[in-house]
Order: sequence, then structure tokens, then C-alpha cells
Amino acid sequence: MTNNATDAVAPETAVRMYLTYLQDPESLVDNDELASLEKEVAAAHDPIERLIAMAALHRARQADPSAIIDGFTRNARAWAEAEGVPESAFREMGVPDDVLRAARFGKGGAGRGKSGATRRPKMGAAQLKEAIVALDGPFTIRDVSERIGGSPITVKATLAALEREGKIRTAGEKAGSRGRAAKTWTIA
Repeated sequence: MTNNATDAVAPETAVRMYLTYLQDPESLVDNDELASLEKEVAAAHDPIERLIAMAALHRARQADPSAIIDGFTRNARAWAEAEGVPESAFREMGVPDDVLRAARFGKGGAGRGKSGATRRPKMGAAQLKEAIVALDGPFTIRDVSERIGGSPITVKATLAALEREGKIRTAGEKAGSRGRAAKTWTIA
């Protein structure tokens, strides 16, 4: 599921998907899509076609936590206010504090500091690694920091660890509007 797909999801659906993901991440995997992709892998005779089909199959086997978390954080507070669901109920359902902050729960929309700027949600190393490995396409340190969370320093260290583990690889550079081009990575 891409971020564009979660843009069109109704608030209640976004909340439901995240709570379902918390309880059982495997339940969000589309078994029909898996079956279709497995057939594509079996039917591919060209090694590159087979490799690409296998990569799609690997991505489909895991629910994309970044899109699910993003959908929740964009929709949960408004939905909860409309339905009369308190923050404490989300905590009882196992929603972590950093996700609640990113969703602007708490006093005055917690997740904002005194300056009014949005704080990045705190991420554990394992959670950050899992979210990075689920990304599609090339990404930069800034992309990860903005889409998933974590400071640029934390993201850089996590990317280096994932690269050493062989889970990601460098994919070149991405030119920006100013300064030097940013290094990009992709899933290995």
C-alpha cells in the first residue's frame, strides 16, 4: 500500500487498519495478490523478469507499516474526537506514545514543541529498520526522516547498519535544488 492509497482511505478505515496491524501485521497481507505474484514468478523465464517478480512478491508478503502508520497519524485524532474515543483507549489498545504524539493527541496537539514545529516521532532502531525495509523506490536520509521519523543522524546510522546487513544498497544520487546531490538507497 502506498501513501497515495492511504490518502483516499476513510478515517475510520485508517484507524482500523493500524489497530489491525498492531494486533496481527500478517492479517493485512493480500493473499490474492500473493497468489498472483507467485504465478508471475513461476511463469517468468527471463532472469531479470523473474528477479523483478520475486522482488514484488517479497514486498507483498509484508504490510507496509509506514503507509499504515501515516494513515493513522493523519486521521486518528479527528476520528477519535468525532466518535468520542479518548486517548487512553488507544493506549489500552497498544498504540505507542510516539505514534499518539505524531497523531497530535494530548494537550494542544502534542507532537508540537513550543515553537509550533512538528517534532519527529521517536523510533526504536528495530521499528525504524522495519519501516525502511518496507519502502518502495529509491530514498534519501531526508525521505526516511520525513516519511517515517527519526533524526537525520539516527536515520543515517540505521541506513549504514542496513547496508552492512545487505538489506539495502546505494542507488546513486538525487539532485536537489541547492547544494550537493543526496545519496539514495534502495532495497537490496
